[in-house]
Amino acid sequence: MQFSTIIPLFLAVMGVVATPVNSPAQELDARGNLFPRLEYWGKCTKAENRCKYKNDKGKDVLQNCPKFDNKKCTKDGNSCKWDSASKALTCY
Repeated sequence: MQFSTIIPLFLAVMGVVATPVNSPAQELDARGNLFPRLEYWGKCTKAENRCKYKNDKGKDVLQNCPKFDNKKCTKDGNSCKWDSASKALTCY
């Protein structure tokens, strides 16, 4: 074989060898369960648009609700949720 024929063949073989196989093990995230994923539920106030919930240490936490229509507090005493995994507060 000539040198000019071997090079493209060699590159094609290297591309096939270097392509990863899609295995079910790749779908598992090794970092997925390092930290506990907790949701803290509390109550919100419409006038201040704030959520008050207790964290894992038992302390009260006040946090402003988002100003989006689907995430802000709609009525006094409604529930709100702090998701520690996504670090998102949703008021209902």
